[in-house]
Amino acid sequence: MDQILRAIYEEFNKETANLSNINSATTELEGRIFKEAALQLEKDGYLLGVKKATGGQDNKVLTVWFDSNTSVTRKGASRLTEIL
Repeated sequence: MDQILRAIYEEFNKETANLSNINSATTELEGRIFKEAALQLEKDGYLLGVKKATGGQDNKVLTVWFDSNTSVTRKGASRLTEIL
């Protein structure tokens, strides 16, 4: 999960931040792990606005992504100070 927070922090520090650039490849996480970590970060209150695409019989989350509405909460910012 820290890889995702770190990637968001680094993207926010670019001159033209584009959170849609953050994905499993840029965080060096396997796709399923990236999806689960992003969902957990949102569930645990570190992130807001994680986008989800659902489908299948149980309407499960198939993929996640970030956009300009994704934000780091105070709890997420606190965690960033610990890992940076």
